[in-house]
Amino acid sequence: MISMGSSMDDRRVLADMERCLSRDDPDLVTLIDTLNRQFPDNQDTDSRNDGGGGGHDWRWKATVAFVVVLVVGLILTLIFSGSPSAEDDPASPNGRAPEVSSVSPVRPGQ
Repeated sequence: MISMGSSMDDRRVLADMERCLSRDDPDLVTLIDTLNRQFPDNQDTDSRNDGGGGGHDWRWKATVAFVVVLVVGLILTLIFSGSPSAEDDPASPNGRAPEVSSVSPVRPGQ
């Protein structure tokens, strides 16, 4: 026995419901047909959202992700490679260093 996919079952059930509605309430069918003509269903959008056609969706997401990573990397590079301030580098003093002698001063007369 061959089983139908769920989408085939859904379509069959919807077709049965539509036939029953058209017999029971022809005014409703007329209203729905009028609305369908005013607002046609765009099949391209539906197939793209289901992953069955539009190949541009993944490219757009990949491009956005790449740009976000690039901008974050640039910001982090600017933060961590900035010129160090004088307070961060104790090896380079600001101005002359005071003179220090390791010999004790000699007093006259000793």
